[in-house]
Amino acid sequence: MLNKELTTRADLDKGIKSVKELLYFVIAAGSVALGYIITKI
Repeated sequence: MLNKELTTRADLDKGIKSVKELLYFVIAAGSVALGYIITKI
């Protein structure tokens, strides 16, 4: 029971880390796209 709980916690941490990385990537890509659009105007 405790072992299963630990693995779930680890998986959850991994998931949260992945989401954060994805969010950072989206923000970075958005900033680059925004800068590109501004220079084109």
